[in-house]
Amino acid sequence: MTDESPDSVPAKVELHRGLDTGLAGDRLDWTVGFLIAVYAILVRVYVLLTTHSTHEDFLITLRYAENIASGRGFVYNAGEHVLGTTTPLYTLLLAIAAWIHLDPVLAGKSVNILASGATCYVIVRLGAAVGRSRVSWFAALLYASTSAPINFSIGGM
Repeated sequence: MTDESPDSVPAKVELHRGLDTGLAGDRLDWTVGFLIAVYAILVRVYVLLTTHSTHEDFLITLRYAENIASGRGFVYNAGEHVLGTTTPLYTLLLAIAAWIHLDPVLAGKSVNILASGATCYVIVRLGAAVGRSRVSWFAALLYASTSAPINFSIGGM
């Protein structure tokens, strides 16, 4: 006698409830995710080059980073030890860029733009992992095209 309760679903059926998209689906999701990521990066570079947008908070963070790189410490003004940056780890990243004589503005904005592209890719891959590939494509396109994520990534923060 077999158990016909809803909880006793064979393993093969369980596998096909949306978690396994197959090799062709994986390739398609990878390609779509990559293309949306490239689109997001290109949109951000275009908007940055046409607007030259920089957030005030980025300038504060940049001053902290330049002081760290020049040996004055984690300060905005030399001798005044007050934490005024909202992103201490990002400040250290910019300080490393300044310390090795890279342009910290270019380095910071480049990291942010690349991170936005990577976010689009991750959105697609997460959607694919739960069996919602096309929904995740739309979500990634929204993230790639919406003004708020673009503004934050090109503004330096």
